[in-house]
Amino acid sequence: MSFFDRQGIPETLIRKRTEIGNGHRSQEERDEHDSEEEENKKDNKDDVSESNEEDEFEDDVQMLRNYLFLSINIDRTFEIHTLVQLATRKWLEANGKLEQWKQCYIKNLCAEFPTGKYENWMYCQALFPHAKLAVTQRPKKKELLREWATLLYYAAWYTLEKGIITEAIDLFEMAIKVRKKILGQEHEETLSSMSMIGQAYSSGGRWTEAEELQVQVLETRKRVLGEEHPNTLISMGNLASTFGNQGRWKEAEELEVQVLGKRVLGEEHSNTLISMGNLASKF
Repeated sequence: MSFFDRQGIPETLIRKRTEIGNGHRSQEERDEHDSEEEENKKDNKDDVSESNEEDEFEDDVQMLRNYLFLSINIDRTFEIHTLVQLATRKWLEANGKLEQWKQCYIKNLCAEFPTGKYENWMYCQALFPHAKLAVTQRPKKKELLREWATLLYYAAWYTLEKGIITEAIDLFEMAIKVRKKILGQEHEETLSSMSMIGQAYSSGGRWTEAEELQVQVLETRKRVLGEEHPNTLISMGNLASTFGNQGRWKEAEELEVQVLGKRVLGEEHSNTLISMGNLASKF
């Protein structure tokens, strides 16, 4: 809790996340009766475990409230004083546990933060102050860096959709830098980040930078995924929009005709409809 923004902390962000395995024993190792019996025992243990965790969580919250370290709002979000957060982080650092709890903070927030699509805006808005603080909490472990970059990517997506272009570009740039380093230039997560920052450049009127990135993403996706892959077609549509915004109608038209001619995305796909609208506007 000491890593999040001091107010509006959803309960889902601070609960312990546990992954319950389903077992990997093959059917040859046990017959059907043993399997069912063991799964029933496992389910009962899981129920008891979840109940115990719930009790422990409520006890911890009540203790913090008793010492006035924590308060709960009507909507079941939490608030904590900045000095309490600072003191807690200092204690964690002194006891060699800062990175461990930073890891929990990033993992929980990354798991909760949705895409920037319109239907997720309300939840994105609630989580964004916490995600914004993650910028200053870059983890050291390589495996956690990927989740950190994903969190920044989703936060940037939300800000782009909201029209906060400069902040979106800053977040996308950080995500791209990490993804290039740990995943490579041609990994789809890297290309997705580059594609999105290209859209941000385009939205901000930075046509040359947008075009350079979009051409790079399109050519890479053609080579790695193929010309008819949905992501390749989306890249074509994005580049066509950038051409259109610059008044380069012929080049835009050629790309939009290609997108519509592939028929991979489907007639009712949002990108297909955008391409149809853009193409219609040129006649």
